[in-house]
Amino acid sequence: MEKEAEKVDATEPEPEPQPEPEPEMEKKAGDGGTEKKAVAVECREQAPVLNIAACCRLREYGESSGTGKSRQFVYSRFRIWRAYQHPRFNSSFKSMKFLRNSHHVVAGCYSGEVKFVDLNSNRVIQNGISHRFAVSNLQCVSGHDKTLVLSSNSREVMLWRDAYSLSEGAIHSFEECKLARCSNAGDLVAATHTRLNQIRLFDIQTCRHMQKFTHPFQLARRVIDANFMIHFHPLDTLFLCHGILWDSRTSTSPVHRFEQITDYRGGGFHPSGNEVIINSGIWDLRSFKQLHSSSLLDQTRITFNAGDDVIYAFLNSRGAEDNNFGPGFLTLDAKDYSLFAKVQLRDPVTVTDFAVDPTDSVLGLTTLSHRGQGTAVTYQIGRQGDRTDRVDNRILVEYEDDERILVEEDDD
Repeated sequence: MEKEAEKVDATEPEPEPQPEPEPEMEKKAGDGGTEKKAVAVECREQAPVLNIAACCRLREYGESSGTGKSRQFVYSRFRIWRAYQHPRFNSSFKSMKFLRNSHHVVAGCYSGEVKFVDLNSNRVIQNGISHRFAVSNLQCVSGHDKTLVLSSNSREVMLWRDAYSLSEGAIHSFEECKLARCSNAGDLVAATHTRLNQIRLFDIQTCRHMQKFTHPFQLARRVIDANFMIHFHPLDTLFLCHGILWDSRTSTSPVHRFEQITDYRGGGFHPSGNEVIINSGIWDLRSFKQLHSSSLLDQTRITFNAGDDVIYAFLNSRGAEDNNFGPGFLTLDAKDYSLFAKVQLRDPVTVTDFAVDPTDSVLGLTTLSHRGQGTAVTYQIGRQGDRTDRVDNRILVEYEDDERILVEEDDD
């Protein structure tokens, strides 16, 4: 016990906490004494935000709706950039689609040609000739090593092996089909029949006919001949055509027929998968009831940006005359369908097609003037512009034309 007591006595007491030193004071001589001035002590840096998701969602301004304000700021500003025309009048553009970047596009011409164009060098790299009529619809399906191109009009459907080898010709022509659309996964092709009231599905790898869907209602010939587009659900399980919803997994009978007056070839599925847009009406796919109506979408064709949160709507050529807005396009919030901006074109033209760059930096549209000249116009997204901006007009050069010019220069 004595040894333990000695050990306890031998232990040193714990040191008392020392008060923090006061900031150093600098003395200055003055009249009537000294003046003390505190020297600032450097503060520690603030720790970084650990929850980056919350940091992106809750912005400094706008709170929870800050991301919507950011979208509105970006997608309400467009500056016209370049205008492209083909030197041959009959080879002017009617449709266009961007590839994997903002300077490579595939364009359909009134002459029936499909061209692969480099917008930076103003050159037509590849030229495919298979159509007999103007190419009004294009779709590019990117794979690991190639980009399939699906081109169609009101009488023909062609499939091309690769955008970089259009000069080799189309690999397949779908007989008695028109206005085709490829699925989102890139494994199916859906097209309407040119004479019958049918929708046909094909395998894109083998081009083999898989299934056909016959309209259960008797339609007039003018309705069958009309150019109604096919729209695939984001999961490719459903597709929509002329207000009729089909499901390829169950049977060839339609799932539902939406009440509508006019289709105008516009509309489609919302990327969320729960809504469908037909002209100005927004419908719920679960209850098949109309949620609300947007007058801004009346008589328009729509497409979504790469992020699926912004809607581009441009006036259809049929409805542009009756709409008081005139030729141009709109941008809307894909969440609540509120308007971001209205962009009017400078010249009295008709918009024939609309394309969005996969990086959401450039958008393009093809226009038709009253003289019948087709032009491809590109806009920069998020850049403020006005009517005084200078347009960079460019004339495209074919490879054979370029070679002829070089030969003439060598002869001189």
